[in-house]
Amino acid sequence: MSPIRTCLVTGEKKEQKEFLRFTMQKGVIVFDEKKKNPGRGGYVVNDSEVIEKLKSKKLYGKVCHFLKGKRIEGSL
Repeated sequence: MSPIRTCLVTGEKKEQKEFLRFTMQKGVIVFDEKKKNPGRGGYVVNDSEVIEKLKSKKLYGKVCHFLKGKRIEGSL
């Protein structure tokens, strides 16, 4: 059984393997396909509608805050 993680968008709790992982690299949020990037990671349900919601400015700011402690302007 893999660790339980919480989706940054929906708040759902599931096993880590069921999520997509994102990290902050050089001020940009990047998809961590292999789930090996250094630094704090944030998890999002692997669903196209949830990914679209992640792109909203409000949620983008939440993810930036979670990953780095501050909002960074830009887009996914």
